[in-house]
Amino acid sequence: MNKDLFESQWSQIKPILRDKWSNLTDEDIRQINGRYDQLIAKIQQRRWL
Repeated sequence: MNKDLFESQWSQIKPILRDKWSNLTDEDIRQINGRYDQLIAKIQQRRWL
């Protein structure tokens, strides 16, 4: 996915993230807040927990 598209479509993407990556917490989603780089960092972090 294109970074700009991700950031502009954040409100529509949030529910999809919750379904696809169930190990992301509500706090993770709040911290990501539409920033693609934060999404990648959180997925990598949660993947190794």
